[in-house]
Amino acid sequence: MDERPSLLFTVFVEVEPANSTEFNTWYNTVHVPEVMDCPGFLTSVRYQEQNADGKFMAMYQLEGQDALETTHFSKARGWKEMQSVVKVSSSAVWRHIFTASPGKGSQAGNEPSLLRFNRSSVQENHDDEFNSWYNQEHLGELLDCPGWVSASRYKAIRGDYQYLATYELSGQQAFESSDYLKARGFKSVEAYVTAASTLTYKPIFKYAK
Repeated sequence: MDERPSLLFTVFVEVEPANSTEFNTWYNTVHVPEVMDCPGFLTSVRYQEQNADGKFMAMYQLEGQDALETTHFSKARGWKEMQSVVKVSSSAVWRHIFTASPGKGSQAGNEPSLLRFNRSSVQENHDDEFNSWYNQEHLGELLDCPGWVSASRYKAIRGDYQYLATYELSGQQAFESSDYLKARGFKSVEAYVTAASTLTYKPIFKYAK
C-alpha cells in the first residue's frame, strides 16, 4: 500500500538573479523553518529550475488541506521582507492519485539528482481515458527508460492545471536515450490535452525537522 501523504503544496517564485543568494538565505533559514513549524506540514524540499537563474519551487507534503488553513500558517506565509525582490509567484495544491511501480530505470546506483515536473489539463469528459493511459501505459514506458527512477501523479485541488506528474531522474542523460525518445509525448491521448507544461528542477535545499 502506498503510504505517501495525500496532499502536495507547491510554491513557485521568480526573483532577479542578482537577488538569488539573499533570497535563498532567507528562504532556507527563516521562511522554511517557520512554515515547517505549522501543524500538518510534513516535509519540505526546494528546487531551482534547470537553466533558469532566479526561478525556484518549494514542494511541501501535507497531512491534509487543513494545514493551509491554520492561524499559524497564515502568519508564516508570504514574502515579508523579501517582497521587494519577488517578480512573480504562484502556488498549487495537489491530491495524490497514483504512484507507479519501479521499472528498469531504477537500477541500483541510479540515485535521483533531478526532478521532472509535468503538468497537464484535458478536455471535459476525457479524464478517465487520459488517466488510464497515463497510469497503465505511459508511466511504465518511462520508468523502463535508463535514469527514470520513480513517478507519482496528482490531481489539482487548486491550480492552473488539472494534473501533475513528478519524476525522479538520475541525471540529464535520462533525456538522451532512444527508449525515452520513443516513450515521451501524449501519443493516443494527445487530442484530449488542452494545456501542458514541462519543467526540470535540481534540488537545492531539504529541510529536516
